[in-house]
Amino acid sequence: MRLFSLLLACSFAAASPAFAEGEADPIAELRAAERPVIEDTGIAAFDSVFGQVREIHRSLDAIQDRIFRAQDGVATAIALPAGTPIRLSLWELKQKAGGPIAVEMQGGKPQLTIGGAGSAEAKAMVAAVNSAVTDLAGIPGDVAKIPAQLQGLVAACQQFPGQLNPSLLTESGLTPLQLPKVAKTLANNVKATVGTPKRLEGLVTAAQDFLTGIPQGIAAVERPVAPVALAKGDKGDKPEKAPKASKEAVGIASTVAAGPIAAMVGTAMVSFRDAELSNAVQQLGEADNALARLQSPIGASELESLYQSTALVHLVDGNAAAALSNVAQALVVDPLARPNPDLGPEYARLHNALVKADVIHTVDVQVSGAGQAYLSGRLVESAGTITVAEGKHLLQQKRGDQWVSRFVWVREGYALTL
Repeated sequence: MRLFSLLLACSFAAASPAFAEGEADPIAELRAAERPVIEDTGIAAFDSVFGQVREIHRSLDAIQDRIFRAQDGVATAIALPAGTPIRLSLWELKQKAGGPIAVEMQGGKPQLTIGGAGSAEAKAMVAAVNSAVTDLAGIPGDVAKIPAQLQGLVAACQQFPGQLNPSLLTESGLTPLQLPKVAKTLANNVKATVGTPKRLEGLVTAAQDFLTGIPQGIAAVERPVAPVALAKGDKGDKPEKAPKASKEAVGIASTVAAGPIAAMVGTAMVSFRDAELSNAVQQLGEADNALARLQSPIGASELESLYQSTALVHLVDGNAAAALSNVAQALVVDPLARPNPDLGPEYARLHNALVKADVIHTVDVQVSGAGQAYLSGRLVESAGTITVAEGKHLLQQKRGDQWVSRFVWVREGYALTL
């Protein structure tokens, strides 16, 4: 495991800028992020590893709380709201001090002193800052105490999804019906474990930013502009990048927002997770039957979700033929479809086995006429040639102001008239 020993290996030159406008705030990002949660899977071999990871995260939780308390304690001492960035707090302190504030390095830590006619209140503010510094300066040593076997735990848990199977559930006193719940818990635990080194680094970065912010706030000649904390997935005002075209070979693309079929699938999977298997089978069947009655376009991803979810339910129900049929149908919608990770490793193995069997073949379809149609969620609106998989497709065509849905069988020589 890489040790984070660089916390205090930075310059505290008084001329350092406070921060650039729009710069991210590491502590604000910590506040915005959800803390990882490790839950028991019910499988002893897995939980023995995850239990060790849980203890590591408890230690990291304590370190994170210390960082928050340090920031809030300084802000409160200076009569500012909790969560105020340290640079802004120190700039405000300088305005209220009533005397010159100096930053000196003592034992590798920045320490403040106030001279002149500094008030007792200002001296109390300075003391609060120095106390926070003393606490946070100990974080590198605390991080170094994180068990050296962390990387081993990460490597071990990454193997678990491939080991999950109905037999293991039975040996652990669980039932095959609990596979989806166990798979979801396992996936969440693995994600939290794999992300632990990054969390360690984030905590050290936040502590370092706090310490460097003290002399920067004092040195600032103007009120610092609060940096922008970007939560996960938030791109601010930056334009979104165009998605990579990963499916050029068959041209699959979904331009339709999720609709009623997605809602029906969601309801069915709630039943499935609650071990109401017969209800899930019925609800997914109703969703499939509703396709030919749709009066608005459906996207390819929504169709993939329907067929992949149905395959998992049949797989757990012991109906291998129906499971295979639905995996094949998902691949007809998109030959490059990847298994939905939320459905667990058993489904992924079946899906990947069918992909490797090379049972899905593509054909060129001649398109003529003028109009608009969706073929299994793929928008078709101009004459030419499109490449699709052989098999059953949902064809949705606009007739006047209405959409008409029906199933068609696409084989070599099939032509589509718009």
